[in-house]
Amino acid sequence: MIPATFFAIASLFAGVLANPVAKADPSPVEAAGYLAPSADAAVNATEGFGLIDARGEVVKRVEGVHLLNCGSAYSVVLYCPNDSSCSHTPNNACTYGNIITWEGGYKSCTFPTGVTFWWNIVSNAQSYANFAVVGNGGNGYTNFVIRKDDKHTFYTDGYGTACKTIYYSLPN
Repeated sequence: MIPATFFAIASLFAGVLANPVAKADPSPVEAAGYLAPSADAAVNATEGFGLIDARGEVVKRVEGVHLLNCGSAYSVVLYCPNDSSCSHTPNNACTYGNIITWEGGYKSCTFPTGVTFWWNIVSNAQSYANFAVVGNGGNGYTNFVIRKDDKHTFYTDGYGTACKTIYYSLPN
């Protein structure tokens, strides 16, 4: 009797392992290949949202370019290789000695790395709602969509001047 009971329990257990309960249809986020980390997963806050792809690999963060005005003194184009954790100290930036007009035709700057970023923002972009698409840009490697930003302070320079985001661009 014991061997038969043992055999029945072992068979049942083997059947459960061989045929696990089917999972429900994936959520739209899972279908796109992104999975949220488990509740006990260690997430580094500097890695943005800590998303992982379906293979369990950390999703690479996208680069970004920010167009900033620093008070009424000067303008900066700041490149961020990982936009979700961009350093607020510009080490890869084009700095203009005055405030420039970002809008109205093609403009460009060349970073210390030798890469040139160009942009074309519509002339009435400041009349658009915050975060609306107002132009495009590129750097020879990546094409970017440019959006109007909300003019929040991105960083404060060494002289106490607040550098505020006028536009930001992310790959399209």
